[in-house]
Amino acid sequence: MPMLADRCQVAIKIESVVGTAEALAAANVVMTTERPTWEADPQVVERNIMSASPSRRGHVIGNRLAKLSFKMFQRGTTGAPADPANLPGWVVPLRACGVTCTVSGTTPNEVTTCTPSSLATLVTATVAVYRDGKQYKIHGAVGNIKKTYTVGSPVLMEFEFTGIYNTPTDVALLSPTYPTVVEPPFVQAALTVLGYASPKINVLSFDLGNKIAMRPYPNDSVGSGFISAFISGRDPSGSMDVEEELAATKDWYAALVAGTSGSIATGTFPSGGTNYNQISDTYPNCQLRKVGHADREDWLLVLDDRDAGDAALEVEADQRVDRLAGVGRDAHQVRGEEQVADERIVAVHRRRARLAFERAEAGRLGKEALRLRVALGNPLRRGRGGERQCGAQGGRESQDDGRTTHAGAPRNDPAI
Repeated sequence: MPMLADRCQVAIKIESVVGTAEALAAANVVMTTERPTWEADPQVVERNIMSASPSRRGHVIGNRLAKLSFKMFQRGTTGAPADPANLPGWVVPLRACGVTCTVSGTTPNEVTTCTPSSLATLVTATVAVYRDGKQYKIHGAVGNIKKTYTVGSPVLMEFEFTGIYNTPTDVALLSPTYPTVVEPPFVQAALTVLGYASPKINVLSFDLGNKIAMRPYPNDSVGSGFISAFISGRDPSGSMDVEEELAATKDWYAALVAGTSGSIATGTFPSGGTNYNQISDTYPNCQLRKVGHADREDWLLVLDDRDAGDAALEVEADQRVDRLAGVGRDAHQVRGEEQVADERIVAVHRRRARLAFERAEAGRLGKEALRLRVALGNPLRRGRGGERQCGAQGGRESQDDGRTTHAGAPRNDPAI
């Protein structure tokens, strides 16, 4: 009987000891969409033997790593969030992407706040794809997150993890209890871009841009040559297509040349949604880096590039070309810029989820559009009501009627 590709699932668990694989169970399964992927990526060392024969004499397999990717829609919880008993399914993957997630508040104003960490503490995970009776696993893994908002569709979260290769083995599919919450679509929002309250977009995307490298270790017990992966920095980026406007309505080029900074915020959506299953994401302190034209169904658009330094993802507005930050086999092989900006990522509470990215870049879409490239600066969220100090970075947290916002002091770290 052939193995069926769609009979698959993904399980992930944070490791109690960095680089030590965890046993996975049904409780660790996350509800994904589309087929996950797993790819072995061993180091191939050519022998290059010199002899009278011109024939090759094989190679040696050295260090062994692998990559695992999966997608999931962003959804809330049934009832109030609680850690660890009732968290959104994307929290554990986010934690392994260098993001800190905490639950706070009282009924009915509970909030799960996720903020890109300082990376001072390494958090790794064991992740596996189960496919029709076979397990494909990595451990000592860290990842990266991309997030895409398409009007009328649920928000898509794409994770890619890099870790230590494990030999695939025969393991039956697990029997989890999947969440019953249905993810909300990106509609009935209150999107604002750099203070403009009526941007007509189709797709908005962000990439945390984690730069990942492997930690070499000759004494490892499984022969991989590594002790774990780690995140050496961040280079957030993203893209957005915006319908072009008259200069009197919104002058994107003026904002570009003036270096104007501002936020990108979705507002709470859907506005008529249910408690604990609404989303509100904020990407503060953005600056345009590039503006250009494209088209969608024969009307003019603006493609918007936003970032906080050099992007981990460069999307060429005319070509839709991605250039991702590379994964090196040691710290010296990390590709990309060293300097990154601070960011804040996602807070989900009784009515919404918040996400703040530090940067983004634009791609090309249909209508004639402007391409705006935005540099994301220090994540600053302003809220109403009683502010209280939180964190060692000089951040402030404000609460009002169950809505939680955060203000962070400037740092040289990026955000989701």
